[in-house]
Amino acid sequence: MVKTERVDAPDVQTMFKILRSEKFQNEFKSIGGYDISDMGKIIHET
Repeated sequence: MVKTERVDAPDVQTMFKILRSEKFQNEFKSIGGYDISDMGKIIHET
């Protein structure tokens, strides 16, 4: 969870880049048991 006012911060953008990367997502797929379909997506803002 990230506060809306921090979404554009460079460190948060770096985190999103990693979460959205194919390499990172493939690591989670190989573990199994995780739904990564929304990994790195902003799914709710307030």
